[in-house]
Amino acid sequence: MGSGDSTNVPIVINDKSFDLRVIRTGNRHGYARVYNGSVVVSVPSRLVGDEYDEMVEYLCNRIRELVERHPNRFVGDGFSLYGVEQTHPLGSDIRIIRNVGRRAGLRVVGNEIHLSMPEHIDDDIARKMSDSLVARGISRIVNSSLESRVNAINSRYYGFEIRGVRIRLNRGVWGSISANRIISLNLKLLYAPSDVLDYVIAHELAHVRYSGHGVRFWKLVERAVPDHTEKRVWLRENGQLIRPF
Repeated sequence: MGSGDSTNVPIVINDKSFDLRVIRTGNRHGYARVYNGSVVVSVPSRLVGDEYDEMVEYLCNRIRELVERHPNRFVGDGFSLYGVEQTHPLGSDIRIIRNVGRRAGLRVVGNEIHLSMPEHIDDDIARKMSDSLVARGISRIVNSSLESRVNAINSRYYGFEIRGVRIRLNRGVWGSISANRIISLNLKLLYAPSDVLDYVIAHELAHVRYSGHGVRFWKLVERAVPDHTEKRVWLRENGQLIRPF
């Protein structure tokens, strides 16, 4: 299809032919909807070449699947797939697919997060609910990889008993460890450099032995991360700039 805008290309859904209109926007994610007798696909202007073609094909297939799966909900121009974006926690490739639904909901299929949100809902409430649901979906996909990373650092440098790892959408704390030795890590760390993530993991592991931040605590952190001071500086200067999704 190429990287330019296209109009009046036919697309068939449930044996009915629609015109396909592809437009470009400055948004960071694409969307597809049925509108005025056409399937309208919006693609981020930053995408060109194969990325552009893949996004158009993906959105067309998704809107077709949704309409075919829920024919009773398709009335005139009332069907919309309103957001598709990609996110890369821990270097993975995850698609976030935002749909209009009767209620807020989350479904994880492979490396896809399918998010449903009611159409008529306060923007601030919708944003908070959406962020929480997406964070939960990312956690389901990458938590086993994160646990493996924590266990590898723990096994190599410490050998403590750890009972679990959790991912939290926490804007105030990078990490914590509970009394029953469950480590919680801020979702944003999954988008930080890997050595910064490892520093926070080592930091929380060191708290198994020392609750405070005294000399012996930092010596324990240093065992796994000799340049931990640099990582702390990086988080202080760049942490608030991380935008997961």
